[in-house]
Amino acid sequence: KKLTAELNEIIGKNPQTRVIGPNCFGIFVADNSLDTTFAEKRKMNYPRFGNVAFMSQSGAMGVTVLDWVSTQQFGLSKFISYGNAMDVDEADLLKYLSNDPKTKVISVYLEGVKEGRKFMHIAKKTSASKPIVVLKGGVTEETHAATASHTGSLAGSAQVYEALFRQTGIVQARDMLELFVLSKILENAPLAKGKKVLIITNGGGFGIATADQVIQKGLELAKISEKNAKKLRAAFPSTVTIRNPLDLVGDADDNRYEIAIEAAINDKNVDMIMVLVLFNTPSIDRNIVSKIISLRKKCRKPMLVLSIGSKYTDERKAELEKGGVVTFNYPSGAAIALKGLYDYSKFRKYAR
Repeated sequence: KKLTAELNEIIGKNPQTRVIGPNCFGIFVADNSLDTTFAEKRKMNYPRFGNVAFMSQSGAMGVTVLDWVSTQQFGLSKFISYGNAMDVDEADLLKYLSNDPKTKVISVYLEGVKEGRKFMHIAKKTSASKPIVVLKGGVTEETHAATASHTGSLAGSAQVYEALFRQTGIVQARDMLELFVLSKILENAPLAKGKKVLIITNGGGFGIATADQVIQKGLELAKISEKNAKKLRAAFPSTVTIRNPLDLVGDADDNRYEIAIEAAINDKNVDMIMVLVLFNTPSIDRNIVSKIISLRKKCRKPMLVLSIGSKYTDERKAELEKGGVVTFNYPSGAAIALKGLYDYSKFRKYAR
């Protein structure tokens, strides 16, 4: 208490000097390597530069994420651990990041807010132009009290925060993996006009399992237009049934994928495209990577690639990511990402 009082006194005497913390891990700026963190450097790596900013009320969560993101296919623009927020709070940071040209998406680990009305006003204004993804700590009854004592913030009920997030256009993540799954799609994909998804696959079971996730997460399966269905029937062998999931079957090659994806891009019934690729089938070679990258560049709809495998598959996915194509490992993560994108797109449509 004595140290807190002394800090408050110093801050009060120097209002032009903004203070982050105390009880924080520091900041890291990827493009110029500004680093005020105090981690054991030999025990961790730092992420490459990217367009997602991450701010964390918890220093421990912050250092964990900072190290983990270095292993992923995306980077960070800025990392900010802000702790007890005696001066600069979460709303101030949102306002700063909303004006940062190097940040496309703001991801947040939040336990509570200092000033509810201030946060709500700034968050809603920010969401109107830039996505915010929040993982709220302390949503269960058992952890609710811990958030208040941890960083001295207003915990509030989980239901109140969920309502706040909906009203301000914030996309809520349910765990740490979701936080960056959602950030990843929001960083790279255009806004979605609707929630109808077309799944294109060369593995029937993989497509069906993914379709289940799409529906369970609150999206819909698109119905291919009759005009496109007729074109696809003429282009594909009889083993390919024109439905959703669109199963190109196990002997599909890159040309078959190209025809299917182009049809999806031009189909008004399709709002989002999920391209499932089993890279280890005999007919698929590295040509499919360049074709998907080329198609993605001219596609104004959200499009992602979903694939599971080992080294060869991971190498192809890394090439896709480098070419601007968002990839995922699991159907659930891909479906969550598209649902979050749809929810945010709906908010943006009506944001004033």
